[in-house]
Amino acid sequence: MQELEVSADADTYSKYLVPLISESTDLLTKFQELGLTVGPEEILALVRWEIQNNRLDVASALLKEHGGENILFEAYKMSLVEAFINNQQDPEAFAELLDIVYKSQQLGRSEENDPVGYFLYNLLEEMQGGMARRREGTFLELLASLKNKGVQIPVNIVKGMDKLIKRNNYSPDVFDAAVALADAPLRDRWQPDEGMPQPDEGGEVQLDMMEPESINQIESQLRVARTKGLTRRAIHLLRMLVKANCLQDNVERALELKKEVESLGELLYAINYPSLIEALCKEGKVQEAWEANQELNRNYPSFVMDGWKYCCLVQLLAEKGRLQDALNTIDEMKSKGVQSDFRLQNNFFQVLHSLAEKGDLESTRALFDKAMELGLVRPTNNLASHLVTPFLLKDDLEGAWSAIKDCEEKYRIMPRLHDLLCAYIEKGDTDSLQTAMDYISNSKGEMNMLYDLVFAFLSKGKHKEARKIIETPGMRALDSRLNWFANLCIQNNMEEALEQLVIQTKKLFSSDRDTMYTYLLQYYDQQQNGEKAAHVWTMMQEEDFLPQDTTLRYIASIVQRSGQPLPADFPDWIAVQQDSSTSSSDSSSESDDDEKKQAVYWKLRVRARPRQTQTPAQIQGVQQQTQEVQTASETPQDPALIAAIKKACIDQDTEAVNAAVAQAEAQGVPLSFSILSKCIMTNLSKGNLEEAENIKKRMLEKDPGITLTSGNIRNKFVITYALKGRSQDALKMMEEMVSDGLAPNKIAAKTLMYSMASKGDVEGVKQVAQHLERLNTLRDSVPEYLVDSHLFNAYLKSNQVEAACDLLESRMSESESRMRVVIALGDLIQDQKGDALDKVSAIVEKIARFFNRYEPVVDLFLAYVDRNKVEEARHQLQRFPAIEEQMDMLVGHAVFCSQRKDADTINRLIDILPSPSHRQPMFFFLLRCHYEKNDVDACWATYQRMQSEGVELDELSQKRLATILKKHGREAPFEEPPESFNFYKKKLDQMRHEALS
Repeated sequence: MQELEVSADADTYSKYLVPLISESTDLLTKFQELGLTVGPEEILALVRWEIQNNRLDVASALLKEHGGENILFEAYKMSLVEAFINNQQDPEAFAELLDIVYKSQQLGRSEENDPVGYFLYNLLEEMQGGMARRREGTFLELLASLKNKGVQIPVNIVKGMDKLIKRNNYSPDVFDAAVALADAPLRDRWQPDEGMPQPDEGGEVQLDMMEPESINQIESQLRVARTKGLTRRAIHLLRMLVKANCLQDNVERALELKKEVESLGELLYAINYPSLIEALCKEGKVQEAWEANQELNRNYPSFVMDGWKYCCLVQLLAEKGRLQDALNTIDEMKSKGVQSDFRLQNNFFQVLHSLAEKGDLESTRALFDKAMELGLVRPTNNLASHLVTPFLLKDDLEGAWSAIKDCEEKYRIMPRLHDLLCAYIEKGDTDSLQTAMDYISNSKGEMNMLYDLVFAFLSKGKHKEARKIIETPGMRALDSRLNWFANLCIQNNMEEALEQLVIQTKKLFSSDRDTMYTYLLQYYDQQQNGEKAAHVWTMMQEEDFLPQDTTLRYIASIVQRSGQPLPADFPDWIAVQQDSSTSSSDSSSESDDDEKKQAVYWKLRVRARPRQTQTPAQIQGVQQQTQEVQTASETPQDPALIAAIKKACIDQDTEAVNAAVAQAEAQGVPLSFSILSKCIMTNLSKGNLEEAENIKKRMLEKDPGITLTSGNIRNKFVITYALKGRSQDALKMMEEMVSDGLAPNKIAAKTLMYSMASKGDVEGVKQVAQHLERLNTLRDSVPEYLVDSHLFNAYLKSNQVEAACDLLESRMSESESRMRVVIALGDLIQDQKGDALDKVSAIVEKIARFFNRYEPVVDLFLAYVDRNKVEEARHQLQRFPAIEEQMDMLVGHAVFCSQRKDADTINRLIDILPSPSHRQPMFFFLLRCHYEKNDVDACWATYQRMQSEGVELDELSQKRLATILKKHGREAPFEEPPESFNFYKKKLDQMRHEALS
């Protein structure tokens, strides 16, 4: 390398050269004897080695002598963390080394880049569970030593340490010691999360900022401080007064105090600004609020206000005509990582509501689109309703309809559709109503369109029209839609509409009558109308319907609470149960009540002949089967043929299934809905899509009213369509499921997303996510990080590299993101798209450098390993040594490779990883992979390699190796562990758990 004038880096020295000369007492002299020019890379390698071998004094001397400012602390920080955790070192030695680092890197030190601060934070992160308790005393001594040496760390890091201290139940002394290290100029600006000031240097107790008396107390202390010439204390009290006056809405006084603080050459607390901005927004002082936010960004660029403060500022800016500033503030919310949760969703709702009520359509639309574009809020009917409200307020129905269609096309939602349909009916605008119905039918399905029309008619008292639609052939109950309208009626006191809904759905197919009557009871309970609640019992009797016991008890509760007597024919045992004294009676009276209950029950049952409550799919299936049985009584039967079909379905014999179905059709033998459904499932399970579609087609031709009510069949169709490359057919099937209120299962959703992403169908992936979001099942079916991974893959497949990079960067800037891209990067490497790979590699490096997120770096490394790009993987590992520290991801990938029996990839991973301790778990999964493939030679070769490299064989691996050798007539070189596989698995899991704790 010297002859070729190739410079070695610190990793090369650390891994290959230093271990060979480690016996030398003076490694630095040995380097010089070898003709090496001692520079930063050489010193870094030696510092790492000395730290790893517990010679911190030597490492400190090297840094002090050769200029620690030239050595990147990040390159040996984790070695220092590991040394502190694993070795019993003198805290003073650590403090000495850290003091050298602190002084040598003082010029480049900032709140965002503080080596000592982040070392202490990382150290707390690594010390979890039992380790935290064992090392707490040593950690306290380290903090005390650093304090004595004058080392200081930024306040923001102290705040982060505070969260880790609370999470791991450290003693309060640890927090106090950490606070003592905070920068003096910054310490006064910081306050705890509760927003209350710490006791000052005079030992004064914290004051309640919400009480006017507190302001008087602070003013009094301020006068004393000024009299005594205590400038620092006076400034501290002034800052406290600013917040206290803001909380009391004394804005003018707060601004005066702010100017006084600034006149003394000081700044406000960072936490003062949110209170000040909120108070200014309440007073409508838009320029002052905007300037306060700008000052906050200049003075504390990393400080983030809560979402409500930002929303207050956005609303005020928009109301005062400063729309662009409002949009810029939303951009700031995204860039600062304001958490997107239900609180922000509600806060943004308030902003849009205020603007919409004032008819400010332009601002409402611009803010909504911006927030949606940045992903700060989710598209919901509630939130998007403000895009339609200004039109309805102006009675501009055409504009409202255009806004609704725009929302449907962009976000697959239709806000305030019900209100618009009601307006059409009220005005008698049948043409517009018909146009809307046609559009709704195409976008949401005919069934949903009919329900929208029914609800609009009921709301406007058009009961006859609603009844005609409900009696439409094929109309069936959709519980989610009925629940929505019933709750709307309850919330808006629409008693007549709710009563008509219950009455008119009496004969609606698969209507859950118990639930429908419960809605009516909920309304009467809210109105405290016991008389009408008692009338519900009469309605049930007229319908010959027997309710559940819980419903009867609900009726009795409402009636008795209103002081009304129960109806004379009301079941006795329900009335008895309402009396708490009776509930504690003796066993003989209880048995009498049971006899009464049974007598009344059978009397009612004979009268009512109720059916059991079943799911819509079960009820429709039963009805279809009943119709088929009646038809079958007049057609030829072949029990042997039907039995053969059932057996073939159980055996998953698709040829026999399809032959039997063809024979039945030829002979005119009717097959039930359930048997045909089983035949479809059998074909789909074997990937026979055409045969499954043919059976489905014949079912529909035989009876056009039949629908696939089974979610299992539809999910299977979605999966098979996706695997066969027919993504659009799969998406159509999923849309039908969503329209019918059925949620796709996890496998179907994931398979379809993967299929679309592999083809570069970005919009298709987004549509699937939107469908799941409409049913509120996105998190249950496909986690958000997995949607992002598929989107990333789709962007790359469609050559939208910039969009893929933007998505990756934005997600990795979020602390909770678990996005993984190893498969997408592997495909990119395989497709040999060099330019795209260069761009992605650059953004991956940026994420690692700036956000300290190494998941994408590790994913790229693993993608190289998967695609047998060994040299590229080695280069990636050399550039980012931290990859080796991400053992969870590396071991997880080894598990994945073991599950798919990919021994070659695990072998390459072992060859590339330099540390024996990191290779040991890889050998475990490699041996398991060979064992499951029943490859005895490979198992033996792996064992020999482990022996030669000094890697210990755990008991579970010994059990596997001994078992496979014995199976092939060979003797194990050790005694076979006597217990079962499960015993050693549990033992190994327990050991790993204890190691982590």
